[in-house]
Amino acid sequence: MSIEDEKVEVVSGQLTPIEKHVETPVKKIEIHYVRALFHRRVLANLIDFLLFIVAFLSLFMLVRYIVTSTPEYKVKEDELSRLRLDSSLYVEVNEEQQDIVTYLNSQDIAASEKYNRGYSTIEEFISFAYLKGGNELGDEILENFQNCMLDENMTFEGQQMYISDLASSLGIKRNPDCKANYQEYYNRAISPYIDEQCQGYLVSSIPGYFENTKYISNMLIFVELPISYCIGGILIYLIPTLIFRRGRKTIGKAIYKIGLVDSTTLLNPKFSKSLARFAIFFFAELLLAPFTLCIPFIISVSLMGFSKKRQGFPDYLLNLQEVDNSREKIYFSKNEIIVESMNSNKKPVDFEPISRLDK
Repeated sequence: MSIEDEKVEVVSGQLTPIEKHVETPVKKIEIHYVRALFHRRVLANLIDFLLFIVAFLSLFMLVRYIVTSTPEYKVKEDELSRLRLDSSLYVEVNEEQQDIVTYLNSQDIAASEKYNRGYSTIEEFISFAYLKGGNELGDEILENFQNCMLDENMTFEGQQMYISDLASSLGIKRNPDCKANYQEYYNRAISPYIDEQCQGYLVSSIPGYFENTKYISNMLIFVELPISYCIGGILIYLIPTLIFRRGRKTIGKAIYKIGLVDSTTLLNPKFSKSLARFAIFFFAELLLAPFTLCIPFIISVSLMGFSKKRQGFPDYLLNLQEVDNSREKIYFSKNEIIVESMNSNKKPVDFEPISRLDK
């Protein structure tokens, strides 16, 4: 096999039929495959990728519906919803739960009302912590709240925003000497404390919350996404190669008439190589792309466009070539070539001269 770096690149070679008990010279059959143009290969891959995205999203919605319909999932989800509402850190809006800070920020209400609602939320959450986690957890959160509000950095124009007040339910009160308005108190003290501290305690310390959250997250990460991804990949990247066996084409490759040949035999790749190619592409390139800034994709496309043999990473490892199947037929075996060349009822295989292909 040789590759000529011409305007149109050609993968060429010779296949010699073996005839037993014949002493006369054997006729050699010349085979020339024209390598598929780079832009057509890219467009074919893009079509396959878009089909994969559609298949993945459709399967994900189906798998998610099945998973969320199971009794165990519903129990976990109901427990989590109840804990959120009981904590006062979430409110129900149009049959959906929304965290209290997002809800208050979306309301057209006075700053004083936002502040009072936020302060009440913290009071209710601390009471909820005492109820669910006992005195130890409640005391810990109350002390944390007091420390945060009385911190030396919690000032406005040089004045502390809060001072101690043992008569208050939370042990602090707004400093009457501080000139900060309700909006400043809400933005600098109440809203950040709910978002950072209260939400953190809810996730990490309230009994049952972390376990239910972990279960729902695990179902998403280890069940819903992997099943949708794998089935989508098999449907788009593997099953078409069993349908379009000649050239092991995907749907995009079939549209652009691009087929695979084994560089060592100049024949149709065996299924084992096609399966290995799918596995390398699907798990080493596509799966890792979101976690590696698409570096595997970039490397593979660079090899496909600029390497000597114009092979993507999987094809380079497996010694495969993508050829223009609209010009020549890809054969399954040498015997198929022999039979076709000996068939008097068919025109002989016509491989265009390289000089004509370069025009």
